[in-house]
Amino acid sequence: MTNTNVAVILAFNTNDKYNQLSQNEKIELVTDITRKFGGVTLTEHIGGYRMDDDTNAVEYSYTFELFGVDQQQARDYFITLGQQNSQESIIFNGEFIYM
Repeated sequence: MTNTNVAVILAFNTNDKYNQLSQNEKIELVTDITRKFGGVTLTEHIGGYRMDDDTNAVEYSYTFELFGVDQQQARDYFITLGQQNSQESIIFNGEFIYM
């Protein structure tokens, strides 16, 4: 795939009740992604959704924006990151990718 801009949304498994990353964890992620892809912008969100058992889930999620990167390499990287954090899915450029 060609170099392009990508935006990825995913959540993480952490020790925090709402799965918020610590400041150090965010810095480590940004450092790793910058090393691999040349740069990234990380934005933190908090949101909720209704679970299958009709309970509400509230958790943090994160958007990663990368510019001028190989789309397939970025996709592979973030799928692996989602799998490492036991996520059911990630959102890659507006598309749900189920694990």
